[in-house]
Parts: sequence; C-alpha cells; structure tokens
Amino acid sequence: MKKMLYACVATLAIGLMACSGGKKAADHLVEDDSLALEPIEVESFEEIIADGYKITEKGIIPTGGRPMIVDFSADWCQPCQDLKPIFANLKNDFIGRIDCVIVNTDENKDITKKYGIKNIPTLLFLTEKGEIKKQTTGYIPRDSINHIIDSVYNHLR
Repeated sequence: MKKMLYACVATLAIGLMACSGGKKAADHLVEDDSLALEPIEVESFEEIIADGYKITEKGIIPTGGRPMIVDFSADWCQPCQDLKPIFANLKNDFIGRIDCVIVNTDENKDITKKYGIKNIPTLLFLTEKGEIKKQTTGYIPRDSINHIIDSVYNHLR
C-alpha cells in the first residue's frame, strides 16, 4: 500500500512540475496576443484554414512555406505566462522565417489531445510540412530556445 501511495505522489509531482512556478521572463520582453490560435472545435478535424497554418486530421500544417513553433499553454499556468513574452519576441525576431502560434489547451482540447500534450507549457518545433522536429515541456529560457532553433532550423540563421 505504501509503495502504491509513493508511486501516486511521485506521478502527481512529476505531472505538476512543468506547470509549477518557473522562472520569470525579463521585464523588457514584449507581449503579443496576436499569436493566439482562435478557439477551435475540431471534433472531426475538418480542414480549418487560418493565417499561416491549417488544421487537418494530420495536425497543424504550416501554409506559409516556413517552419512553425507551437506553444501549448493556458491562462492559469504561470510558467506559460512567463514564456508568453519570450514567445512574442521570437515571433518578432524570426518574422518571415519561422511562424509562431499559441494554442490555449483549455479552448482547443481536440488539437491538444491530437498531439498528446499532457503538461504545459509545451513547445513543438515543426518543419515546413508540419512534422515535429523537437518538443520541449516546461518553462524554457530564451537562450535555450535559441539553441534549439539553431540546431533544428540551422538553415535559417
């Protein structure tokens, strides 16, 4: 019984770790709500076309001929909120080279489930064709994101 209790507590702790506290984003970073994916209901995954991407049964497909970084987050998640201004600056820094979109996991449950997102924030680094090249979970500082961009999208620098 004790082993089972310890296993449950450990699982709960790991599950909450990605969205508990986290580092604060620098004050000078810009916030941009234009990144947010409009709430969608994709029960049948009929094709939904938006600015720079479409959603099909295969998932989020970039349509601008560029790779895409998708931030799965929620309003109640503090590490997600800490990541938001960093993500907004990514959009500005890589405009025309990498598209960025935020998926609110509370409002977009179907696409969140499609990608198997269990903890937030989660970043997906997608190719131009929508294939996942890298996935991170939890708050990640800008320097680490830059390092991932350099390794995944080395042709863009």
